[in-house]
Amino acid sequence: MSIYDCIKKYNLALAMHIKGEQLENEHKRLLKGQETMNIMKEALQSPYFRLELLQLLSQVAKEMEGQQQGGQGQQQQSDQGGGGGEQ
Repeated sequence: MSIYDCIKKYNLALAMHIKGEQLENEHKRLLKGQETMNIMKEALQSPYFRLELLQLLSQVAKEMEGQQQGGQGQQQQSDQGGGGGEQ
């Protein structure tokens, strides 16, 4: 499972639990806390984590570009992902 999948699952689970403003404010406070910042700094020193993060950001950029171009980016992704059993 990639980091992207983990983050997506986490965000979906979190969205189900965060309904009130108080919980949302607490979540923001935790994300901006010093402990979270230290953990992120430590994680960014890992070459593997940095590679996964770069791949995730690249994928997000492609998706955003596709949305701006009216879905053309999604067509390119499906063209690139194929191959199936053809060789």
